[in-house]
Amino acid sequence: MKLKEGTFLVKDIKKRIVNLDKTIKKIRIISTKNSSLIKDKYLKKINKFIDKIHIEESRLAMEAAILSEKIDITEECVRFDSHLQQIQKLFNQNKPVGKKLNFILQELLREANTIGSKSNDVKIINLVIVLKEEIEKIKEQSQNIL
Repeated sequence: MKLKEGTFLVKDIKKRIVNLDKTIKKIRIISTKNSSLIKDKYLKKINKFIDKIHIEESRLAMEAAILSEKIDITEECVRFDSHLQQIQKLFNQNKPVGKKLNFILQELLREANTIGSKSNDVKIINLVIVLKEEIEKIKEQSQNIL
C-alpha cells in the first residue's frame, strides 16, 4: 500500500515539476521582452531630463547599472532551474528524499518570491503566483513522504 501511494505521490510531484519548469520558462521569455522595453522607457525619461540638469556620465552609468541589477531576474531564474534539476535527481536515488525535497522547495519558494518582488510586470507576477501555488502543493505532498 505504501509503495503504491509513494509511486502516486512521486508521479504527481514530477507532473508539478514539469509545470514549474514551463512556468519559469514563460517568465524568462516575458522578462527578456520586457528588458528592452524597460531600457527604452528609462532612456526616454533620462533624455527628457538630461537637458534640464547636469549629470555626470559616470554617475548616470552607475545609477543605470544599479537600477538594472534591481530588476534583473536572470540569476533567480538560473537558480530556480538548478533547484528543479536537483529535485529531479532526488527521485533517481534509492533512499528517502523527503527532508531534502522540503529544503529544496523552500529554496524554490525563496527564488519565486524574489522574482515577484523584483518584477513590476503583471504577467510575471501572476506567473509567480502559479509557481508558488505549485510549490505549496508539492510541499503538501512531500509531507506525506518525509
